[in-house]
Amino acid sequence: MGNYKYPFIPKEYYSAVMYACNCIRKYGTFNVAVNTAAKAYGVDRETVAKYVRERQGAGQKGTKRDYKYFVVIGWHDRWIQEYDLDILWSQYDPKEWEEKRERVAVVIKATNKENAKKKVPNGEMDRYGRISGDVICDYEMIAFDSEKEANAYIKSIKINSSK
Repeated sequence: MGNYKYPFIPKEYYSAVMYACNCIRKYGTFNVAVNTAAKAYGVDRETVAKYVRERQGAGQKGTKRDYKYFVVIGWHDRWIQEYDLDILWSQYDPKEWEEKRERVAVVIKATNKENAKKKVPNGEMDRYGRISGDVICDYEMIAFDSEKEANAYIKSIKINSSK
């Protein structure tokens, strides 16, 4: 036989496996799709699940994600961590806020710029409206092909690197 991407599926299971794969693509639920397909076509559930897993694994072979390293340069905002939001938005001294800011750079590994933006530290808000954790605001992003290049760039611009 020739070189095929997908494994061989016996004739009596083919329709059930294709139906289950279609349901997984549409709805994303493996167990429900396999159970429904096995019941609809009157075949063994475990065998359908086995063939679906083989087909899924074969479909992913040869795909490789191309990662980039994004340098995020922004301001580490400590003001938000120290005060409640109601104080922050009602009465604050802009001069004091500027003094508490610190320029930082972070290296983020992601496949594209949109995914890297999701990983930029923006703190965690608790149920009382207070933010804790790292907060980087007013940032810019620069993409590099390797982590070594990204770290070298941070060293060249002499900014604190936070992890």
